[in-house]
Amino acid sequence: MKIELMIDGEQRIFVAPRPLGRKVREAISLRDKTRDQPDMTAEDLDDVVQFAVEVFDNQFTIDELYDGIYADELLTELMRVIVRITEKTEEKLETKNG
Repeated sequence: MKIELMIDGEQRIFVAPRPLGRKVREAISLRDKTRDQPDMTAEDLDDVVQFAVEVFDNQFTIDELYDGIYADELLTELMRVIVRITEKTEEKLETKNG
């Protein structure tokens, strides 16, 4: 999984390492908590941003994520991170059990 951020005037691409199991649990919890994006609080948003930073193994900071992505792309990218982790896990389960 990749994310592009503008940091110090330079477009940078970050690649997330393969996530550990705990990230699946956190992703499911955040997905359930933020399912209705219009009702998302600032604290919810901070939680999702922190999660994304951790998924990318702290290669960038919370501030670099907030300041390095366009506003109209922020929620889409954050939800993509959550969905990617949960869907990959579900796909593997279906493959194993299918």
